[in-house]
Amino acid sequence: MDLTGTSGSTKTADNTGAGGIVTLKPAAAGNAIDLGGPDAAGTLGLTDPELDTITASVLRIGDSANTGGITISAAISPANTNTLHLITDVGISQSTGADTITVDKLALSVGANSNLILGANTVSKFAADIANGATLKFKNSKNLTIDSIDGVVGVTGGAGTAYLIASGKNITQTTAGTVTVSKLELKAGSVALNNTSNDVATIAGMTTSASSGAFSYIGLNDLIVGTVGSVHGITTKGGDVSLEIVGANNTLTLTNDVDTTNGHPAGANVTYTADKMALTGATNAGTGGVATLKPKTATQVIGIGSTDAAGILGLTETELNTISAATLVVGDTANTGGIVISNPITLASASVPTLYLITGAGIDNTASSNTITVDNLVLTAVTGIGSSSNPLETQISRLNAYNSTSGDINISNTGDLIIDDFYIGNGYGIENDAGKVTINNTGSIDIPGTNGYGV
Repeated sequence: MDLTGTSGSTKTADNTGAGGIVTLKPAAAGNAIDLGGPDAAGTLGLTDPELDTITASVLRIGDSANTGGITISAAISPANTNTLHLITDVGISQSTGADTITVDKLALSVGANSNLILGANTVSKFAADIANGATLKFKNSKNLTIDSIDGVVGVTGGAGTAYLIASGKNITQTTAGTVTVSKLELKAGSVALNNTSNDVATIAGMTTSASSGAFSYIGLNDLIVGTVGSVHGITTKGGDVSLEIVGANNTLTLTNDVDTTNGHPAGANVTYTADKMALTGATNAGTGGVATLKPKTATQVIGIGSTDAAGILGLTETELNTISAATLVVGDTANTGGIVISNPITLASASVPTLYLITGAGIDNTASSNTITVDNLVLTAVTGIGSSSNPLETQISRLNAYNSTSGDINISNTGDLIIDDFYIGNGYGIENDAGKVTINNTGSIDIPGTNGYGV
């Protein structure tokens, strides 16, 4: 295209000037588009100096009818627009690692596999529409925010796959920049995709910033932590991991590992929030991290030793033993469904030395054979812990418990027991503000220091 005349191509301007939209596209839908290169037979060439002659709020190149595809053959950085939208019914590619795009806002609309990872582009805000189950790969050199740009809402792909790389930088999103793809791979300094409308079927990622490189994702429907491309599961270098599914009765599935200890053995905190969980991949919060498992719906019952069911977040012994953490927390104070021990569980002390069960309701046991075996046990409830007929059965070395509003505390333990305030921090080894405390123990009971029973 010769922007001083015509060259077998068309230029349409909805409204030229800083407030308008300029569209550049081949006259023939089958012609290729070469960004950075000259015109050629069957090719619309647009050099960087030519693009600099255009002033517009949005510069669109190509359209949905284009079947010739778009190639970046030299670096481009349109000087007089902050929004570039590349559109084709096929793919977009870079010729070499030097052929990059520099613009504030970039939108891509593609109908076939597209690869923009040979070189690191320089983009602040990004959106992509990936049609026909295609794969899009995009690499950036600075912090990248997924947004809604020129009618392209976030990263949308249906059955498509997106690979987003921002090495050493951050990937985030605006409230408008939802991500809805089948598979998503993320490589960045940190990742924070916390839009409740996100809908990704399978996710994998790694963060590279030490300690501060957290990875968080919130989505609407079922999520699998699996393999996407070359990335297996989620890995951080001591950064926290948080995965949350907001849709009721949806499942968080780990088929691959979540590991926060890459180069940092102390690890970091890992939090899973979902009404159902299927945990086969390992979770490693390290020697210093806390792993938390909790339902999203407050009324969900937490079944320790049981499988998932309608209205029940089931956590089997096998699933709980996929976790390594300084403390494993199950539940939270918002939970009103309560915690029920439905089968015996034993946690390996080398993996989980401390188990903390916490609920805004009660902690109950369905049978005397349902023993909790762990080194250290912390309990927080509102309407009681165990009952006189079915006390909470434990085989533990150390206990810290609190109940606030109604009900008694009934615990039957096997072995020597230390009762002290090693975790809750209220000054008592056991405190019940509502009723009685009954501890039956086969061994000795030691209440060190000034800690005691608070009732």
